Amino acid sequence: MRKEKPTPTGRSNGGSVFSLPATNSPILDTGDCSAGQSGPVWFLAGVFGCATNARSCTIPAGVALFFPIANGWADNTDCPSYDTFSVEQLVGFASGYPDSVSGMSCTIDGVPVKGLEDSITSPYRVGPQVFSHTLASTDNIYANFFGLTCIPDGITVYPTVEDGVYLLLAPLSAGQHTIHCTIESCHLDITYHLNVN
Repeated sequence: MRKEKPTPTGRSNGGSVFSLPATNSPILDTGDCSAGQSGPVWFLAGVFGCATNARSCTIPAGVALFFPIANGWADNTDCPSYDTFSVEQLVGFASGYPDSVSGMSCTIDGVPVKGLEDSITSPYRVGPQVFSHTLASTDNIYANFFGLTCIPDGITVYPTVEDGVYLLLAPLSAGQHTIHCTIESCHLDITYHLNVN
């Protein structure tokens, strides 16, 4: 499936945002941000496509946060027949969106993050990552959100490629915090209202 559109996904500790069912998914706003989370790093979901969204979330104290500013992913799960793109081709598809964005910004409690001016040279650019992920055992997002009904629940997808600009934020102090991320070229605007306790 070629997905050159902006797809800030965020990964759960279970593998990826795709490991969660569409009915309990932070990226689809059908589940709390705690869905699928455990351990010392939690992943804040972005959105599929360009959108404006505000979310409220309670985060345990001492947990670091990892989240996308701009990213794309690609795999071979096109319907009705599967694609056969090489890893190199999938890298090109996944990198296309983060390569093209402009006007990225992020503020943490009103303080701007430096280094987001250029998506290609940003120190927060992760670069292409090749991995596998397993879809939810019921109500998988590919079938139930993207309409790819030929994709069965519970399958493992490989290769999957993701590339983008991400931030890893040290644990925040107890209390209320706001993270606000935008991309001008995409009209993307995401606000996280966080309660750390």
